[in-house]
Amino acid sequence: MVAHSAAKLGHKEMALWLELTRCASAKTEALTSSDLAKLCWAVSKLDLTNEFPDFWQTTEDAVIGAASTAQSVDLSMLAWAF
Repeated sequence: MVAHSAAKLGHKEMALWLELTRCASAKTEALTSSDLAKLCWAVSKLDLTNEFPDFWQTTEDAVIGAASTAQSVDLSMLAWAF
């Protein structure tokens, strides 16, 4: 996923993150637990959590639902992100 790779590279281009979080928020039902984990981890890793409050509000329910089917690596990323 682009978000995970961009975060690993330390890429904080706000236009990119605005679009990534906007698209993810619009399609949370289509994201897998791994997608959600990587995206949430990436936003947190770059310390952008306060920049996108709407993203966190819209993905909250999806994350709770995904946690029941997530693999341990995804659970650890979600826990770290939150």
